[in-house]
Amino acid sequence: MRDILFKIQGSEKTFEHEENLPSLPVSNLKETLDKYLDTVRAVTTDEEYQRTEKLVREFENSETGKLLQEKLEEKAKNSKNWV
Repeated sequence: MRDILFKIQGSEKTFEHEENLPSLPVSNLKETLDKYLDTVRAVTTDEEYQRTEKLVREFENSETGKLLQEKLEEKAKNSKNWV
């Protein structure tokens, strides 16, 4: 049954078909930072979270944040693996 569900070939290598995979999209900066805040919420106190959120929003609106996002998007255009 397993052979029917999965094509098993011992000679295939881990990254053999990697070039056929599409590149992952780059999320916009706000989406990335919102996901970050969702993640840290579970492991921070209310005070730590408020401080973190303030710093994240400052970064989101900063020239540094915008510049780094632009650089990441440019790298993604010119590189298969931008991570």
